[in-house]
Amino acid sequence: MVIVKLFGGLGNQMFQYAAGRSLSLRNNCPLKLDITHFDNKTLPNGLPYRSFDLSIFKAQLNIATSKEIKKFFSSDSLFAKAAKKIDHLFNDYKLIHEPYFHFYPDLLKVKGNVYLEGYWQSEKYFKEYEDIIRNDFNIDTTLGKEGEFLLKNIKDTNSVCLNIRRKEFASNKYINQFVGSEYIYNAIELMAKKVKDPHFYVFSDELDWVKSNIVIKYKHTIVEENLYGDRFRDCLLFMSSCKNFIIPNSTFGWWAAWLNNDPDKIVISPSDWLADKTKDTSDLILSEWIRL
Repeated sequence: MVIVKLFGGLGNQMFQYAAGRSLSLRNNCPLKLDITHFDNKTLPNGLPYRSFDLSIFKAQLNIATSKEIKKFFSSDSLFAKAAKKIDHLFNDYKLIHEPYFHFYPDLLKVKGNVYLEGYWQSEKYFKEYEDIIRNDFNIDTTLGKEGEFLLKNIKDTNSVCLNIRRKEFASNKYINQFVGSEYIYNAIELMAKKVKDPHFYVFSDELDWVKSNIVIKYKHTIVEENLYGDRFRDCLLFMSSCKNFIIPNSTFGWWAAWLNNDPDKIVISPSDWLADKTKDTSDLILSEWIRL
Protein backbone atom coordinates (compact mmCIF):
# COMPACT_ATOMS: atom_id res chain seq x y z
CA MET A 1 0.00 0.00 0.00
CA VAL A 2 1.14 3.53 -0.80
CA ILE A 3 -0.37 6.44 1.12
CA VAL A 4 0.41 9.97 -0.02
CA LYS A 5 -0.29 13.03 2.07
CA LEU A 6 -2.14 15.76 0.18
CA PHE A 7 -1.79 19.45 0.99
CA GLY A 8 -1.66 22.77 -0.82
CA GLY A 9 -3.72 23.78 -3.82
CA LEU A 10 -4.81 21.75 -6.83
CA GLY A 11 -1.43 21.86 -8.60
CA ASN A 12 0.41 20.65 -5.50
CA GLN A 13 -2.12 17.88 -4.97
CA MET A 14 -1.66 16.74 -8.57
CA PHE A 15 2.11 16.39 -8.09
CA GLN A 16 1.61 14.47 -4.86
CA TYR A 17 -0.97 12.18 -6.43
CA ALA A 18 1.19 11.57 -9.51
CA ALA A 19 4.22 10.57 -7.44
CA GLY A 20 2.15 8.26 -5.24
CA ARG A 21 0.22 6.77 -8.14
CA SER A 22 3.41 5.95 -10.02
CA LEU A 23 5.00 4.32 -6.99
CA SER A 24 1.86 2.23 -6.45
CA LEU A 25 1.95 1.11 -10.09
CA ARG A 26 5.65 0.30 -9.84
CA ASN A 27 4.99 -1.82 -6.75
CA ASN A 28 1.66 -3.25 -7.99
CA CYS A 29 -0.21 -2.12 -4.88
CA PRO A 30 -3.12 0.22 -4.08
CA LEU A 31 -2.79 3.98 -3.64
CA LYS A 32 -4.55 5.69 -0.76
CA LEU A 33 -4.84 9.45 -0.15
CA ASP A 34 -4.38 11.06 3.25
CA ILE A 35 -6.62 14.14 3.17
CA THR A 36 -6.60 14.88 6.90
CA HIS A 37 -4.56 18.06 6.30
CA PHE A 38 -7.69 19.71 4.95
CA ASP A 39 -9.40 19.32 8.32
CA ASN A 40 -7.28 22.24 9.53
CA LYS A 41 -9.02 25.42 8.42
CA THR A 42 -6.39 27.78 9.91
CA LEU A 43 -2.85 27.66 8.50
CA PRO A 44 0.31 29.45 9.76
CA ASN A 45 1.80 32.61 8.22
CA GLY A 46 -1.53 33.67 6.74
CA LEU A 47 -1.45 30.93 4.14
CA PRO A 48 -4.80 30.43 2.40
CA TYR A 49 -6.94 27.42 3.23
CA ARG A 50 -7.07 24.81 0.49
CA SER A 51 -9.61 22.03 0.10
CA PHE A 52 -9.34 18.55 -1.38
CA ASP A 53 -9.60 19.29 -5.10
CA LEU A 54 -8.77 16.07 -6.97
CA SER A 55 -12.45 15.20 -7.21
CA ILE A 56 -12.61 17.31 -10.41
CA PHE A 57 -10.94 14.40 -12.22
CA LYS A 58 -12.29 11.07 -13.41
CA ALA A 59 -9.63 9.08 -11.55
CA GLN A 60 -10.72 6.59 -8.91
CA LEU A 61 -9.67 8.14 -5.60
CA ASN A 62 -9.32 5.95 -2.53
CA ILE A 63 -9.15 7.80 0.77
CA ALA A 64 -6.94 6.32 3.50
CA THR A 65 -8.63 5.49 6.80
CA SER A 66 -7.32 6.78 10.11
CA LYS A 67 -6.39 3.20 11.01
CA GLU A 68 -4.29 2.83 7.85
CA ILE A 69 -2.54 6.16 8.44
CA LYS A 70 -1.77 5.39 12.09
CA LYS A 71 0.22 2.31 11.10
CA PHE A 72 3.00 4.64 9.96
CA PHE A 73 3.09 6.79 13.10
CA SER A 74 3.97 6.09 16.71
CA SER A 75 1.49 6.17 19.58
CA ASP A 76 2.11 6.82 23.26
CA SER A 77 0.01 3.95 24.58
CA LEU A 78 1.77 0.68 25.48
CA PHE A 79 -0.94 -1.35 23.76
CA ALA A 80 -0.59 0.62 20.52
CA LYS A 81 3.19 0.27 20.60
CA ALA A 82 2.95 -3.49 21.15
CA ALA A 83 0.35 -3.92 18.39
CA LYS A 84 2.44 -1.88 15.98
CA LYS A 85 5.57 -3.87 16.81
CA ILE A 86 3.79 -7.14 16.05
CA ASP A 87 2.32 -5.73 12.83
CA HIS A 88 5.75 -4.56 11.68
CA LEU A 89 7.17 -8.07 12.15
CA PHE A 90 5.06 -9.13 9.17
CA ASN A 91 4.72 -5.89 7.22
CA ASP A 92 7.36 -3.38 6.18
CA TYR A 93 6.26 0.23 6.82
CA LYS A 94 8.26 3.18 5.55
CA LEU A 95 7.59 6.85 6.32
CA ILE A 96 9.31 8.96 3.66
CA HIS A 97 9.67 12.73 3.96
CA GLU A 98 10.89 14.51 0.84
CA PRO A 99 14.58 15.14 1.65
CA TYR A 100 14.98 18.13 -0.70
CA PHE A 101 13.01 19.91 -3.40
CA HIS A 102 14.74 18.51 -6.50
CA PHE A 103 14.29 14.96 -7.77
CA TYR A 104 14.94 12.22 -5.21
CA PRO A 105 15.81 9.12 -7.29
CA ASP A 106 15.71 6.70 -4.36
CA LEU A 107 11.94 7.10 -4.22
CA LEU A 108 11.66 4.99 -7.38
CA LYS A 109 13.28 2.05 -5.57
CA VAL A 110 11.11 2.00 -2.44
CA LYS A 111 9.18 -1.21 -1.72
CA GLY A 112 6.66 -2.31 0.89
CA ASN A 113 4.08 -0.15 2.62
CA VAL A 114 4.97 3.51 2.09
CA TYR A 115 3.70 6.84 3.40
CA LEU A 116 4.85 9.85 1.34
CA GLU A 117 4.99 13.41 2.60
CA GLY A 118 6.36 16.15 0.36
CA TYR A 119 5.81 18.21 -2.77
CA TRP A 120 7.43 15.78 -5.27
CA GLN A 121 7.47 18.43 -7.99
CA SER A 122 9.25 16.73 -10.87
CA GLU A 123 8.01 14.84 -13.89
CA LYS A 124 10.77 12.31 -13.21
CA TYR A 125 8.67 10.76 -10.45
CA PHE A 126 5.92 9.75 -12.90
CA LYS A 127 7.35 9.96 -16.43
CA GLU A 128 7.33 6.15 -16.68
CA TYR A 129 3.53 6.14 -16.29
CA GLU A 130 2.81 9.35 -18.19
CA ASP A 131 -0.14 7.94 -20.16
CA ILE A 132 -1.85 6.64 -17.02
CA ILE A 133 -1.36 9.94 -15.18
CA ARG A 134 -2.83 11.85 -18.11
CA ASN A 135 -5.82 9.52 -18.16
CA ASP A 136 -6.30 9.90 -14.39
CA PHE A 137 -6.35 13.66 -14.84
CA ASN A 138 -9.15 13.67 -17.40
CA ILE A 139 -11.46 16.42 -16.24
CA ASP A 140 -15.00 15.47 -15.28
CA THR A 141 -17.21 18.32 -16.47
CA THR A 142 -20.06 19.35 -18.74
CA LEU A 143 -19.63 22.78 -20.31
CA GLY A 144 -22.43 25.22 -21.01
CA LYS A 145 -22.91 26.94 -24.38
CA GLU A 146 -20.52 29.79 -23.56
CA GLY A 147 -17.87 27.35 -22.41
CA GLU A 148 -18.27 25.17 -25.49
CA PHE A 149 -17.94 28.24 -27.72
CA LEU A 150 -14.76 29.29 -25.91
CA LEU A 151 -13.28 25.81 -26.14
CA LYS A 152 -13.96 25.65 -29.88
CA ASN A 153 -12.25 29.00 -30.42
CA ILE A 154 -9.24 27.88 -28.39
CA LYS A 155 -8.90 24.78 -30.56
CA ASP A 156 -9.50 26.63 -33.85
CA THR A 157 -6.90 29.40 -33.33
CA ASN A 158 -3.15 29.54 -32.70
CA SER A 159 -4.05 29.80 -29.06
CA VAL A 160 -1.62 30.82 -26.34
CA CYS A 161 -2.56 30.30 -22.71
CA LEU A 162 -1.38 33.36 -20.80
CA ASN A 163 -1.75 32.52 -17.13
CA ILE A 164 -1.14 35.41 -14.71
CA ARG A 165 -1.02 34.38 -11.06
CA ARG A 166 -0.73 37.39 -8.79
CA LYS A 167 -3.21 37.84 -5.96
CA GLU A 168 -1.60 35.77 -3.19
CA PHE A 169 1.89 35.96 -4.69
CA ALA A 170 1.97 39.74 -4.38
CA SER A 171 0.78 39.80 -0.77
CA ASN A 172 2.41 36.89 1.10
CA LYS A 173 6.19 36.48 1.37
CA TYR A 174 5.84 32.85 2.42
CA ILE A 175 4.62 31.68 -0.98
CA ASN A 176 5.87 32.18 -4.52
CA GLN A 177 6.46 35.79 -5.51
CA PHE A 178 4.68 37.49 -8.41
CA VAL A 179 6.80 37.23 -11.59
CA GLY A 180 6.19 40.87 -12.51
CA SER A 181 5.00 42.72 -15.61
CA GLU A 182 8.41 42.61 -17.30
CA TYR A 183 8.32 38.82 -17.48
CA ILE A 184 4.77 38.89 -18.85
CA TYR A 185 5.62 41.37 -21.62
CA ASN A 186 8.90 39.65 -22.53
CA ALA A 187 7.13 36.29 -22.73
CA ILE A 188 4.35 37.72 -24.91
CA GLU A 189 6.88 39.21 -27.34
CA LEU A 190 8.91 36.01 -27.49
CA MET A 191 5.80 33.94 -28.11
CA ALA A 192 4.66 36.34 -30.85
CA LYS A 193 7.97 35.74 -32.63
CA LYS A 194 7.56 31.97 -32.46
CA VAL A 195 3.83 31.61 -33.22
CA LYS A 196 2.18 32.93 -36.37
CA ASP A 197 -0.92 35.02 -35.73
CA PRO A 198 -1.15 34.12 -32.02
CA HIS A 199 -4.35 34.54 -30.05
CA PHE A 200 -3.67 34.99 -26.35
CA TYR A 201 -6.25 33.61 -23.92
CA VAL A 202 -5.75 35.27 -20.52
CA PHE A 203 -6.51 33.43 -17.29
CA SER A 204 -5.83 35.02 -13.91
CA ASP A 205 -6.71 34.95 -10.23
CA GLU A 206 -6.80 38.77 -10.34
CA LEU A 207 -8.49 39.80 -13.57
CA ASP A 208 -9.19 43.38 -12.45
CA TRP A 209 -5.45 43.96 -12.00
CA VAL A 210 -4.73 42.44 -15.42
CA LYS A 211 -7.31 44.65 -17.14
CA SER A 212 -5.87 47.76 -15.50
CA ASN A 213 -2.16 47.00 -15.86
CA ILE A 214 -1.44 44.68 -18.79
CA VAL A 215 -1.85 45.92 -22.38
CA ILE A 216 -1.74 43.18 -25.02
CA LYS A 217 -1.30 44.46 -28.57
CA TYR A 218 -2.05 41.09 -30.15
CA LYS A 219 -5.35 39.26 -30.53
CA HIS A 220 -6.49 38.25 -27.10
CA THR A 221 -9.44 37.12 -25.04
CA ILE A 222 -9.71 37.65 -21.31
CA VAL A 223 -11.51 34.60 -19.96
CA GLU A 224 -13.88 35.77 -17.26
CA GLU A 225 -14.01 34.07 -13.89
CA ASN A 226 -17.63 32.95 -14.29
CA LEU A 227 -16.31 30.36 -16.78
CA TYR A 228 -13.67 28.89 -14.45
CA GLY A 229 -15.98 26.31 -12.88
CA ASP A 230 -15.95 24.65 -9.47
CA ARG A 231 -12.41 24.42 -8.03
CA PHE A 232 -11.08 25.95 -11.28
CA ARG A 233 -12.06 22.73 -13.06
CA ASP A 234 -13.14 24.30 -16.37
CA CYS A 235 -10.33 26.84 -16.20
CA LEU A 236 -7.82 23.98 -16.21
CA LEU A 237 -9.63 22.39 -19.15
CA PHE A 238 -9.54 25.61 -21.19
CA MET A 239 -5.92 26.31 -20.34
CA SER A 240 -4.67 22.81 -21.16
CA SER A 241 -6.57 22.93 -24.49
CA CYS A 242 -4.47 25.86 -25.71
CA LYS A 243 -1.70 25.11 -28.20
CA ASN A 244 1.07 27.10 -26.45
CA PHE A 245 1.70 28.39 -22.96
CA ILE A 246 3.06 31.27 -20.94
CA ILE A 247 2.94 30.12 -17.35
CA PRO A 248 3.73 31.84 -14.04
CA ASN A 249 5.65 30.22 -11.18
CA SER A 250 2.54 28.22 -10.33
CA THR A 251 1.96 24.47 -10.27
CA PHE A 252 -1.55 25.05 -11.63
CA GLY A 253 -0.06 26.65 -14.75
CA TRP A 254 2.60 23.93 -14.89
CA TRP A 255 -0.02 21.21 -15.05
CA ALA A 256 -2.08 23.06 -17.66
CA ALA A 257 0.97 23.06 -19.93
CA TRP A 258 1.94 19.47 -19.12
CA LEU A 259 -1.55 18.05 -19.69
CA ASN A 260 -1.39 19.22 -23.29
CA ASN A 261 0.44 16.36 -24.99
CA ASP A 262 1.25 18.13 -28.29
CA PRO A 263 5.01 17.59 -28.81
CA ASP A 264 5.23 20.85 -30.79
CA LYS A 265 3.81 23.11 -28.07
CA ILE A 266 5.86 26.06 -26.89
CA VAL A 267 5.99 26.60 -23.14
CA ILE A 268 7.57 29.69 -21.56
CA SER A 269 8.26 29.57 -17.84
CA PRO A 270 9.90 32.01 -15.42
CA SER A 271 13.51 31.27 -14.44
CA ASP A 272 12.80 32.13 -10.80
CA TRP A 273 10.15 29.81 -9.41
CA LEU A 274 10.30 29.79 -5.60
CA ALA A 275 10.58 32.59 -3.08
CA ASP A 276 13.15 30.42 -1.29
CA LYS A 277 16.19 30.67 -3.58
CA THR A 278 18.05 27.95 -1.66
CA LYS A 279 15.81 25.28 -3.19
CA ASP A 280 16.93 23.64 -6.42
CA THR A 281 14.15 23.83 -9.04
CA SER A 282 16.21 22.34 -11.88
CA ASP A 283 14.05 19.18 -12.04
CA LEU A 284 10.75 21.06 -12.08
CA ILE A 285 10.87 22.76 -15.47
CA LEU A 286 11.07 20.39 -18.44
CA SER A 287 14.20 20.65 -20.60
CA GLU A 288 12.20 21.48 -23.73
CA TRP A 289 10.45 24.40 -22.04
CA ILE A 290 11.89 27.91 -22.29
CA ARG A 291 13.00 29.53 -19.03
CA LEU A 292 12.82 33.31 -19.27
